[in-house]
Amino acid sequence: MAAAVAVVALTAVLAARHRLVPGEAAGFHALNGLPGFLEPPARVLMTFGTLPGAIAVTVVVGLVARRVGPALAVLGAALLARLAAQSVKDLVDRARPVGLLDHVHVREHIGGPGYPSAHATVAFAVATVLACCFPRARWPALGVALAIGLARMYVGVHLPLDVLGGAALGLLVATPFVAGLWLAAARNREGSLT
Repeated sequence: MAAAVAVVALTAVLAARHRLVPGEAAGFHALNGLPGFLEPPARVLMTFGTLPGAIAVTVVVGLVARRVGPALAVLGAALLARLAAQSVKDLVDRARPVGLLDHVHVREHIGGPGYPSAHATVAFAVATVLACCFPRARWPALGVALAIGLARMYVGVHLPLDVLGGAALGLLVATPFVAGLWLAAARNREGSLT
């Protein structure tokens, strides 16, 4: 958790300078310059970084886990992630890539500040809870969250710092939900031993 706080703080300070950090333009252009045929799958993938996507995951988690706790944790983490991302966006107020770079392939038109990526924040919050609930799915869930962040650069609406900050913020806001799940599991184990 301390590492996530440090990454959010550092990336927010850097983003608030309203300049690119070294290597950020190259990383952005490497993804943003990929061929256009990737756009349809990227759009499908990005859905899972939105609240409707998180609600769909919540339903699946409820059905698979057959318990309400994990599903509520996914939904709660997603809602808090979205709220936290918007609050930080309003504080930092960093421009989107088109405001800081030339030659941006804009595949999605969106307004408002860029830092942090709300899609990455929601995706990493959900992935963190999923990793707790389903340890075998840990790496696939985190891989999908990473792919969502990269897709946001591909469509031209976020810079690498936006995605990194969003990922760390998502991990951070998921922490109380993961802690709640662990406490509930510990209580269940204690109850079954007595």
